[in-house]
Amino acid sequence: MADLDLVIYGSTGFTGSLAATYVNKKYGKTIKWAIAGRSEQKLLKQQASLDGVPKIIVADSADEPAIKAMVSRTKTVVTFAGPFARYGTGLVKACAEAGTGYCDITGEVAWVRRMITTYDETAQSTGARIVHLCGHDSVPWDLMTLMLTKKLRESNDSLARVDMWDDIKSAPSGGTLETAFGIMFGTEKGQLEKYDYDPLLKTRPPAVGPSENKISVRNVSSFELGKQGMPHRAFFFMAGVNALAVKRSNALLGYGANVVYSEGMSFGSIIRVFSYLFGLMAFGIAVSIGPIRQWMLRSGKLPKPGEGPVRFLLTRAPLLLKSVPAHVALPPHKLHVSCTALEQTDRHRVIVSRSRRRVCCRVTSC
Repeated sequence: MADLDLVIYGSTGFTGSLAATYVNKKYGKTIKWAIAGRSEQKLLKQQASLDGVPKIIVADSADEPAIKAMVSRTKTVVTFAGPFARYGTGLVKACAEAGTGYCDITGEVAWVRRMITTYDETAQSTGARIVHLCGHDSVPWDLMTLMLTKKLRESNDSLARVDMWDDIKSAPSGGTLETAFGIMFGTEKGQLEKYDYDPLLKTRPPAVGPSENKISVRNVSSFELGKQGMPHRAFFFMAGVNALAVKRSNALLGYGANVVYSEGMSFGSIIRVFSYLFGLMAFGIAVSIGPIRQWMLRSGKLPKPGEGPVRFLLTRAPLLLKSVPAHVALPPHKLHVSCTALEQTDRHRVIVSRSRRRVCCRVTSC
């Protein structure tokens, strides 16, 4: 019998500690919750910093009995312990078998596909809700697409295309870099599996087989000049993950039968576009050379696991999304919806207004 409402697993890492601080500030003693991880010493220190409110659960990701015992005690597990392909599979398995809710902040789509293939039917039978990609990758983009679809449906329209302009001022955490380097250069590199169809298109019973609602990904591959008063766009390295998150949601929620998804970084001038692309290329070359990558990690040029961006970037640097979708009732050039999503750290609200020719919405989330 569950005696907890929530367990934050991997709570002593950079992002996990932010989540624990938020839960303590927002809910405190109004819910029953615990912080969890493999180091009792770190958990005790964190518990003290959280006014002694959360309980402590010590459970190493490789200790199956400990993970099962933790999962049996709670209604929901939120996990920040990545890379998830390395440390997350046992927790997904335990939650699916126990009927416990689960969400994570992974951006590892190959692993997500494997989890759907392996544990989706088990979760369906127990009632467990297994939800991946719930961090910066890819809630803002997924939420934006959902809100646009809802507004279009008010006019009996369905989504045909969605274009995203990303204005982001942020930096990755050490855990994010460890995951990325693992995929590019480490043990997770090349772990591709063959399926009869993309698991992201898997439907819910009683439907069988892949969903008929598909996504065609046409993200900006280098740069794209702005048109019809919109900013220029350039390649964004996480756009592919965001598109696949929307692909999964479309398969389950049915935004549209054949939706085109296109995303890129937003820039007001072409000079900034080329400056950004040059910097991105230089960084890519540097981290692809092993000795340089290791030097950058040792010298503190890059954050280590457990470290992250400075507080200024967390509190003063928003994520601003501008999105323009087209629906099936109009030719693609008659784009009639414009949306903006602003991600901040202190609130969550949705503002929607509509005129005769245009729908405008602003999504603000913590």
